[in-house]
Amino acid sequence: MAPHAALAEIGVAYELVEIDRETAQTDATYRSLNPLGVVPTLVDGDTVVSESAAILLYLADRYPEARLAPEERAQLYRWLVFMTNTMQTTMLRLFYPERYGDGGVAAHMEITRGEAEGLRQAIMRKLGLQTATDLMRYARENGFTFGSPATLAASRTGASAH
Repeated sequence: MAPHAALAEIGVAYELVEIDRETAQTDATYRSLNPLGVVPTLVDGDTVVSESAAILLYLADRYPEARLAPEERAQLYRWLVFMTNTMQTTMLRLFYPERYGDGGVAAHMEITRGEAEGLRQAIMRKLGLQTATDLMRYARENGFTFGSPATLAASRTGASAH
């Protein structure tokens, strides 16, 4: 979903081809683009990019005028990798507990909910904020676009701007 939002932010025309996870694993045409059979995949001419974080970084480089990423990217890289490696892993366990066990799934979900909440609180503390609304206000006031660490944190934690 983040790549879709980045494309909308850029304002470039694109074609969305929907494919579910199971079909992506087995469809020969899709696997020719993405041998791992994971979603999403971006095709831009002869360039094929998979993995949401990689797609966001590619789009930031491809369309610098959209200002999806700051010139100094150290913090962007830090937060994007944190989101992909730490937060997304926790969220996958929260949203798909059946993938991680059978009889103890209910107990596992309670642990995972606590981990997810702990991650959200850690991000908010790091930014010195109290609520998701504060986070979105912080992003707007500091000129962050969708690709900024603060806005990505809000989008991954379920915050929305009103």
